[in-house]
Amino acid sequence: LAINDHAGLLHVPTLYRKRVSGECVTRLRNVEYFASGRENSWETDEDLKMEMGHTLYLGSKDSDVYFCIYEKAQEQKAKFGKSIEDADILNRFELRLTNNAAENSADALMDSEDAAGTAFSIINNYVRFIEPQADKRRYDCPTDKHWEQFMQGEERKLKLTMKPKPFDLERTENWINTQVAKSIKMLQEIEKMKGRDFVQQLLGGTVLNEKHRKIVAQVTSEWK
Repeated sequence: LAINDHAGLLHVPTLYRKRVSGECVTRLRNVEYFASGRENSWETDEDLKMEMGHTLYLGSKDSDVYFCIYEKAQEQKAKFGKSIEDADILNRFELRLTNNAAENSADALMDSEDAAGTAFSIINNYVRFIEPQADKRRYDCPTDKHWEQFMQGEERKLKLTMKPKPFDLERTENWINTQVAKSIKMLQEIEKMKGRDFVQQLLGGTVLNEKHRKIVAQVTSEWK
């Protein structure tokens, strides 16, 4: 999942400084920072014009959940020579999810049909940048005003480590019927003209993993 920052609310060097100085409440312990291609640098604003720009990673890349925040406009300038002044997207916040975290987020997305709400709810569960106050604990400090504006006041939290819901056969069938069936039919028509059957070859070569075998056993046991 990705959120595009069109207004420049995500100043990546500032977010990094707030993270390492403790002005952040987060479940994600690991942090990596790359400034103009160099790790853990403290460049000035002038250095923002150099190379690929700044990138902040929150969380371990080996975990099921980690975030990547980077200067999209600067990346586009470095790669394609595009002007930053004319850029539509200044920064990008990417949620990189795998395994159960990816599956649970997909379930939440299908339930809500709200990609932005799902993404912001996941972010809100894992990280919040704050305005530090000497007489308050970090958890009780107010949210940083720029972060709050970026989050659009999102308060809901979506836990991706929750216990997966029981498999719903009817819901899956409805999803295939409304989202997938037409594409499969289209492929079959095209492949028929080519004298081959890609869909059948695909299904024939697909091996179910342990999770899917358990679902088959769960559903079919109810029919016995």
